[in-house]
Amino acid sequence: KGCRLETLEDENERFQETIDYLTHQIELFNRFSQQSSVDIRSLDDNNHGLINILESGWGDDRQLEHEAAEKDLKYIDDLTVLLRHTEKRKAKVGTIVHRLVGELQHLKYYLEGMSNPSTPPILSNPTPDHPSRTASSGRRSRRRSLEEEQRAQSAIIPPITPIDSIKSRRRPQSVIRGETSAPTPIQLRPDIQQRVSDFVEENFHLKSASSKKTIKSSKTGYSSGQRSERTDFSSWQSGVTPKPNPSDETDRRKTTNNPRVAFA
Repeated sequence: KGCRLETLEDENERFQETIDYLTHQIELFNRFSQQSSVDIRSLDDNNHGLINILESGWGDDRQLEHEAAEKDLKYIDDLTVLLRHTEKRKAKVGTIVHRLVGELQHLKYYLEGMSNPSTPPILSNPTPDHPSRTASSGRRSRRRSLEEEQRAQSAIIPPITPIDSIKSRRRPQSVIRGETSAPTPIQLRPDIQQRVSDFVEENFHLKSASSKKTIKSSKTGYSSGQRSERTDFSSWQSGVTPKPNPSDETDRRKTTNNPRVAFA
């Protein structure tokens, strides 16, 4: 009986130790559970805060995207309007450039015809879209060039004075000797002098005995041919200029009243 009692006491001690161990484990588990609950609550709070931040950020992003889309649409509308204006200006500039090219072509052919009087002027139509405007502008440019040439010739050639007035004028012998010894400022060939005299007589209606004498003494085939090609502007204009129309007559009157509008 004593051995059994001792054995029971040993078993009881082992059970008690096991109970104590389990009790300690239970306490540790409870502490861990409490700490876990605290951590879970803190995580929940953090999650709620992050969710609120994400929702507000999402709303702000949607608002910014909407505003950016509206601005893009406005930019597209502005660019469309600007493109339309650019196309109109491009067409206008192209028309102006086309007309300027036509004017320059007519001026080029006119200058070539004036520099080479033996070759007939070349006719071209660089502006088929506006034939009347091109013809009228070409006539205005030729008319203005003729006026400039007349002014240049009148500036170079001194006015023709009658022989009677020259004879009646008496000057000292020293002055005459000085004039004969001094070199002339401009030396012209006889054929050029003949052409200039004919041009002045035909365009300014000035005739004198000295000019008639010069005409009789210098009539050659070369000078007459060159004179006809150089000064016969009526035949040249009749070959170049088409039939006049009301718009050309209006341009001619405007050019006569105000020479500044010749190249307008």
